[in-house]
Amino acid sequence: MKVTCFVLLLTLLTACVIVSAINKGDIIVQHNFDGITEQATWNKVLGPLVQLVTTERGSTALRTDRKQLDSPSTWVQITLPASTLRGCKIRIQAAVKAENISVPPNSWNGIKIMLHTKGSSGDTYPQQNLPQGTFDWRMADYVANVPLDTDQAILALGLEAVTGAVWFDDLNVTVYSKPRPHPPTPPAGQPYKGHNLTRLRGAMIGINLQEQDFRDFASWNANHVRWQLL
Repeated sequence: MKVTCFVLLLTLLTACVIVSAINKGDIIVQHNFDGITEQATWNKVLGPLVQLVTTERGSTALRTDRKQLDSPSTWVQITLPASTLRGCKIRIQAAVKAENISVPPNSWNGIKIMLHTKGSSGDTYPQQNLPQGTFDWRMADYVANVPLDTDQAILALGLEAVTGAVWFDDLNVTVYSKPRPHPPTPPAGQPYKGHNLTRLRGAMIGINLQEQDFRDFASWNANHVRWQLL
């Protein structure tokens, strides 16, 4: 997917929690855009098209504007710890509000809350598609896979190939599930079968057997029975 875009890359935030050992529910990224420290950090990387603003709820949110269709798409990117998240499923949540979002040219364009992963097997772009037009605060919430060969993982927030304005708040990225453990290595050689015979030959038997029945069984070279008790 190739797009012309105005990108603000956020590689490190003091409010961003990066963990080296992961468990289900661990927080990878968390931003509510409030507080002096977080606002000061974000203000270092924002520009005229992406700003922190005070909402009607009294909280601070990330606002992205795009007024002309022929202008670059606009979003902010947050780098995630790819090596830590390989093979995981992550849950991406954010409160979103929009105003006058135009009709996107393709289903994957529009408001972006998108994970972009890069690896030897190729790029992936999981996202949750959001409606056009104007809508009040709602939660975007989806689960995305991080491939095992991921070398780079980036979360993008903003607008692609549409005009309008969008607000983001209460951003959370958490571990939804850990990678499946590798199965244990089987022991060398042939697996133990419970006997050292080259072949089993037999039949299912009942409980009312006579001596001749066993003699007949032996004449068949049988060495195995299934005894039906009931």
